[in-house]
Amino acid sequence: MRHLLCAASLIALTTSAYAQDRAIRPADAATATNASDDGGQAGLPEITVTARRRAEDAQRIPGSLSVVGGELLDRSYTVNTQQLSQLVPSLNYSSANPRNTAFTIRGLGSSVVAVSQANDGLEPGVGFYVDQVYHARPATAAFDFSDIGQVEILRGPQGTLFGKNSTAGAINITTRAPTFTPEATEEITVGSFNFVQAKAAASGPITDTLAFRISGVSTRRDGVIDNVRTSRDQNQIGNQAVRGQLLFKPSEMFQIKLSADFTNFQSNCCTQVYYRVATRDVPRTATRQFAGPTGLAAQFNYTPPSTNPYDRVTD
Repeated sequence: MRHLLCAASLIALTTSAYAQDRAIRPADAATATNASDDGGQAGLPEITVTARRRAEDAQRIPGSLSVVGGELLDRSYTVNTQQLSQLVPSLNYSSANPRNTAFTIRGLGSSVVAVSQANDGLEPGVGFYVDQVYHARPATAAFDFSDIGQVEILRGPQGTLFGKNSTAGAINITTRAPTFTPEATEEITVGSFNFVQAKAAASGPITDTLAFRISGVSTRRDGVIDNVRTSRDQNQIGNQAVRGQLLFKPSEMFQIKLSADFTNFQSNCCTQVYYRVATRDVPRTATRQFAGPTGLAAQFNYTPPSTNPYDRVTD
């Protein structure tokens, strides 16, 4: 690898020296002028975003943002919002239970610890929008992806355009819009622990000025942790969602879109396994329930089912 890098550097230096000695011909000058008129962005594909409440090129946004297209979500098998953090830097997802779910951007937002201690279901500091509609409760953010056009992650305060609860940033999800050309898609994904996710979408015209789009997703997975007391699996997934849209477009200058969605969560979430006991000098901490022979658990003759987290058991 070291030899390859040196060779590449030598070629670059040689080309630069040759370019300095070479006179600019009229044809080259015309080419350079055309490239300058195009703004030097001929090689960059245009990415349309709505970060400022209007459709525009992402290169014109004076801020930090990441855009993940629907095709990338499909290719990377990103099946839900929780997995967005694997694609976007500085974005983190955490959950203590279905009601206490939070996103953080650059480490800012509402952490799960703060949510659990302060208020059950506290609205986070990262705004979450689907088709420009704000989702106030964190639990509504934990849905499965279906028929997504693109996802925009805006870093930094967004209160000027997105209002409250966006001091750390905003997540703006845009679904695929109805089309006047008939189309239909279907997809099935399988994985470990009997994971099965089925998606389907269809779109087409109703009249010359009215089009529809309907999509649905169903996700199921067995639990990944065994409860030795109840003999049942924990953290299983069972979600279903459907979305319908109507687009009225009488002209190129005017359109109205009506959309509605329904999601059913039937998941057993957020069971954790015993890992270890932290050594703390501060009395009356949460860790002292397992802290050796003087801990609360030992006083009631309780021992964890396993001290190895890889056993994936709990009680």
